[in-house]
Amino acid sequence: ALRDDPDGGPDAWFNGRSSSENLEEARSYLEHWALHTFDEGQTEFDSPHYLSFFLAPLAMLYGYARDERVRSMAETLLTLFVADFAADQLDGLYVGAFSRIYPEPTLERWRNGSTTYAWLLFGNIPLRPDAINRILPRIGYRPHGMAAVLALSGYEPPLVVEAVAARRPEVSRHVERHHTRRRLRYARPVEPIRKTTYLTHDFAVGSVQGGILQPIQQHTWEVLWKTPDPFDGYNVLFTVHPYSNPKELGMYFPEEPLLATAQLAKSEKPTYDQPGKWTGGSPFERVFQLDNTVVALYDIPPGERFGFISGYFSRRLERSLSDASPWIVGAADGVLIGYYPLAPYSWEDEPGGDQRLHSPHAKNGAVVITVSRSAYPDTQSFRAALDATGLSYARYPAPRVSLTTLAGDEVTCDFISGMRVNGDPRHPDDWPRYGGDFMTVTAGGDIQIAGTGADPVVLRRDALRLS
Repeated sequence: ALRDDPDGGPDAWFNGRSSSENLEEARSYLEHWALHTFDEGQTEFDSPHYLSFFLAPLAMLYGYARDERVRSMAETLLTLFVADFAADQLDGLYVGAFSRIYPEPTLERWRNGSTTYAWLLFGNIPLRPDAINRILPRIGYRPHGMAAVLALSGYEPPLVVEAVAARRPEVSRHVERHHTRRRLRYARPVEPIRKTTYLTHDFAVGSVQGGILQPIQQHTWEVLWKTPDPFDGYNVLFTVHPYSNPKELGMYFPEEPLLATAQLAKSEKPTYDQPGKWTGGSPFERVFQLDNTVVALYDIPPGERFGFISGYFSRRLERSLSDASPWIVGAADGVLIGYYPLAPYSWEDEPGGDQRLHSPHAKNGAVVITVSRSAYPDTQSFRAALDATGLSYARYPAPRVSLTTLAGDEVTCDFISGMRVNGDPRHPDDWPRYGGDFMTVTAGGDIQIAGTGADPVVLRRDALRLS
C-alpha cells in the first residue's frame, strides 16, 4: 500500500494511520535500533544461526530502499555485522561465545547458516554440494536460502573486511561488548556482555564472562580447532553447567514461570530441561580468558536441580592421562589441549564416540590451555610445560585459581573478586565496544576496521541517522 499510494490516508492502512505516519514511525524504530546497536552492541550477538535474520533484512533495505539515508544506514550496519563475523571465524566456521546456538550445530559448526555466508562473503570455505548431498537425508542440511537475499542486494564487503577473514596474521585478538536481552522479571542491574576471541591459524578460543546473558541457547566459551575438512565437525571443547530453572525463563518469557519449563520442553526447546544438554548459561558460572588460557569456575548452591558440570570431549580428541600429573592432555589434528579439572570426575559415553567429563561437585571448574601442535615436539613435553605453570587452586569458600601462563603472565581468577593479570585487576567497566587487532572505536564514536594491510574503513555513526 505504501508503494502504490505513498500519500495514502488512514483508510489505506489497517491501523488507521496515513502512509506518512507509518513511514515516520518505521523510520524512528530503525534509527533507534541502529544507533543502539552501533553504540551498545546486540542482544542476539554473534549467533551462527540467527546471523541471517540481521543480514537478510538489512540487505533488503540496502538493495531496494528508495531513501538514500536508509540505504546508507543499511550499508553501515551490514559492514559492521560482516566485519564482526569476519573477526570471529576460523576458515569460515563461526567461533567463540554465542548468544544463541542449537545443540547439534554446537558440535558440528558447519551446520549453521553462517557457513553459507562465509562462502558467499569471504570465499574461505567451500559450498561442498557433494557433502550436502551425502548428509542431506540424515540432517537436512542445505545452503542457507536467505543468503540469496544478500547476494541479490548488490552489497559487497570492503576489501579490508575480506582481508580480516582470509588474510589475518598468525595470531589475532578480537574484543567486543554487547548487552543482554531485555528482562521481563528479576531485572536487577545486569553488566554488559564482555566477549573475547583469540585466533591462530590452527584454533580459536572464545568466551564471555558467564552468568545468564541470554536464555536457553547461550554458549559461554569454547576451544574450536581446524580440521582437514571443515565439514568434519566435532572439533570443539567446552564445559557447561546444565542450569534449568523457572527463574531463568521468567526473566525473558511472559508465561507463568512455574509453568514455563514444561511448556517449553514440549515445544521448540526440548533439551532445555535435560541434564545432558550441551547449550545454556548458568548464573553460577564465571569464565576468565587471557589469550589461549581459559579459567571456568562454578559455585552451584545447594538445591539446584543439576548440581554438576559437564565437559565435552570430542571423538576427535585423543586423550592422554598421567598418574604423575593432574592435567588431561588432548591431541587432535593440529592442536594440543591441556585440561585441568578442579574436582573429581568420571567419564560417560556419548553418541558417536564422544565422551562427557562428568564432575558431580557444586564447587568446581577447569583450566584449559590450547596450543598449536607444532609448538611442542610431543605430548610429553607439552605436559611438562603445563606442570610448570605451577597451577594452584582452592574450591572453598569459593573456587579460585592461580597459575603462570605459558606466555609467562601471572594470573589469578576468583569466582567472587574476578581476574588479576600480573597483579593488576581486570576492570569490567574498561571493556571497549570493540578492541583488538581489527576493530576499534574512535574518539568520535565511529568504528574503524583496519589491521590487515588493506586500506582501513571507518563506519560513521552519523550514517545511521534517518531524521
